[in-house]
Amino acid sequence: MLVASLFVKEIDIFQLWRFNSLGIQDSSEQKTKEQLHKASMQHVLRTVKVDEEERFLISLPWLDNHLPLPDNFNLAFKWLQVTTHKLKKENLFKEYGDVFKEWKREGIIEEVPKEELKSVSHYLPHRHVVKLNSTTKIRPVFNASSKQRGAVSLNDCLEKGLYLIELILSMLARFRLHRFGVSADIRKAFLKISLYEQD
Repeated sequence: MLVASLFVKEIDIFQLWRFNSLGIQDSSEQKTKEQLHKASMQHVLRTVKVDEEERFLISLPWLDNHLPLPDNFNLAFKWLQVTTHKLKKENLFKEYGDVFKEWKREGIIEEVPKEELKSVSHYLPHRHVVKLNSTTKIRPVFNASSKQRGAVSLNDCLEKGLYLIELILSMLARFRLHRFGVSADIRKAFLKISLYEQD
């Protein structure tokens, strides 16, 4: 017997009475979600290519008529100050900096040219996550949902796609179909994807 549980999200009492919290959705609502997912997949497939460094290059799936992203330098700078304080307090400042130095060596990140520093930009604040039993003890996590009061975040401007975590249970159950199960991981998978310059 296989018993599995997946905690998707915290819901308040009002949401418990809604059918979709039980996995039941209005067919018209489901169709719209599927159409949006299909459109965003077509966008990715239409814009994806391999660049001269043999990395995937994609264009972000921007929502139609989204509000403009604000210049959030001050917000990101405050996050950086808080993160720096925590890192120094936890004696992890050097290790965290080493991650960015390695990314720079590998061409994952690059320094912003001085002439571009004064242009209106949207920054992704980041913080550290520590996993002692992992091959990567410390890693940066970027927050694309951060926003200033009355403004939009990057996540607010992008098509979300399907909520893929709901597929984990069926994937785990398929491991019981055959004698051997194999899993693999691509090293720094998301860091191997580049964005078009306009994004």
